[in-house]
Amino acid sequence: ALLNAALLEVARKLKVKKEENAANDTYSSRFGMKKAALVYIVMAVVIYSLFSYMLFSLRGSMLIFRISLVSLVLVTISLFFYIIKESSRLMEGMAVAFYLSMHVLLFLTRIVGN
Repeated sequence: ALLNAALLEVARKLKVKKEENAANDTYSSRFGMKKAALVYIVMAVVIYSLFSYMLFSLRGSMLIFRISLVSLVLVTISLFFYIIKESSRLMEGMAVAFYLSMHVLLFLTRIVGN
């Protein structure tokens, strides 16, 4: 859960150039857009790896695993929109959806497993 919260924080502080200002300290202003985006996607992959480990430790179904892949793909697509289209709002929304989906899918695994 802590890594998921960190992902939300990173997504919140990734801004495109037109949204940057001197008053706000953001990851994109410190590292640049591409390096900050790399931090974001590495965090998402680490979180997804931990999720997969927990899912299979709980004997989760392949259906839930496949559904979870959709959330990882959507986070990745939102990252491309951030870099190419210079839009950070979609990425923030997808980070929230990713956060919720990881928790809800693990919860569903517990319900379905019992």
